[in-house]
Amino acid sequence: MRKKALALLMAGVMLMGCFPATANAANTGDTAWKFSVSTRSQYTSERAKGNQSSTYIRLDEGPNGYVRAAVEGKMPVGDAGYLVWKNMTWNVTSVLVPLGRWRIRQTIFEDGGRSARLRITRYNADGRASGVWSPDCAGSYTPLN
Repeated sequence: MRKKALALLMAGVMLMGCFPATANAANTGDTAWKFSVSTRSQYTSERAKGNQSSTYIRLDEGPNGYVRAAVEGKMPVGDAGYLVWKNMTWNVTSVLVPLGRWRIRQTIFEDGGRSARLRITRYNADGRASGVWSPDCAGSYTPLN
């Protein structure tokens, strides 16, 4: 009886290994961006959003030390499953980003989106801007919103 129970237990353990566990892994790797900013919006590349965390941004260079940024999510619309880019920056239309490391709160994952991008525009002057970003934030940086 004991051997039979052990064999059933082992079979169950092996069977569980056949099914992948679902996990919401954070997408925290930094992606560099560099733009010539003006009143015309510039966009980072689309990246997968892995969880409900804020979006990370590091501004290394900006005209007069600032840019404006918004976090957009590729969001499902209607029953047909269409996806459209929508500003998902929490509580504001955009944030003022000074030089340094920050997080921008947004609600992409919570509202059903699974991709993110940044929309970057000038703050008070045209010029070059550069930095890195990730759709999910791994650190405890100061929120801009």
